[in-house]
Amino acid sequence: MKTIQIQIPDGYEIDNFDPKKGEVKFKKIPKDIKSRLKTMDDVYSYHGINKEEFEKDFENLTTDEIGYRKVKLIVSAYNDNEKPDYSNTDQRKYFPRFHRSASGGFSYYGYGTWTSGSDVGVRLEFLSYENLLDAVEKFLPEYEQFLT
Repeated sequence: MKTIQIQIPDGYEIDNFDPKKGEVKFKKIPKDIKSRLKTMDDVYSYHGINKEEFEKDFENLTTDEIGYRKVKLIVSAYNDNEKPDYSNTDQRKYFPRFHRSASGGFSYYGYGTWTSGSDVGVRLEFLSYENLLDAVEKFLPEYEQFLT
């Protein structure tokens, strides 16, 4: 068996491979992170994490601890690995707030924003309000796992 190594162009990923023709097709990686993140598998992929290894590494943790690690990955992906800068008072930072109803439901309630300081760990703050809304809509079960 012959092996060749190819360099994937920046901003692209492999779309498909035709073994009969030996043809590799690439597709552009969408720039908008909201269109790239739809499931936890997308979040794992963004970070280069194998889902099975992640689950095996944390199988002895409590459910909320696993949820916390998932939420950290979600926020980091939406922030494109950029951490909020607390020395920059002009940089807005957002974090979701949740509530549980008397009937036991769990839902997004609103958001908090700060120009400096924090009520929540830096690893859990979004740098974009739109990304926060997208994340809590798509990943509400992971937040519930972490917070309840």
